[in-house]
Amino acid sequence: MRLQFQPMPLLKRAAPFDDPEWIYELKMDGFRALAVIEHGRAQLHSRNGNPFASFSALAESISEWRSAQRMWQHGVDGAATLQ
Repeated sequence: MRLQFQPMPLLKRAAPFDDPEWIYELKMDGFRALAVIEHGRAQLHSRNGNPFASFSALAESISEWRSAQRMWQHGVDGAATLQ
């Protein structure tokens, strides 16, 4: 599987974003991960397109996720974090 899309780049800002209409949560340190789902099988990649072999159990869980079957040849951009 190879990436068919580019992750959204992070933008630098002069000041933190602040808006009373938004809810914020603590940022947990982790790895930016792109889940590519193709033919019902998920594989995780770094933002540079390198496979995350160390997260194979997470990729397997995504593959088994019922909604993943509807995301045929699509992807999910997120972060893999540990608590």
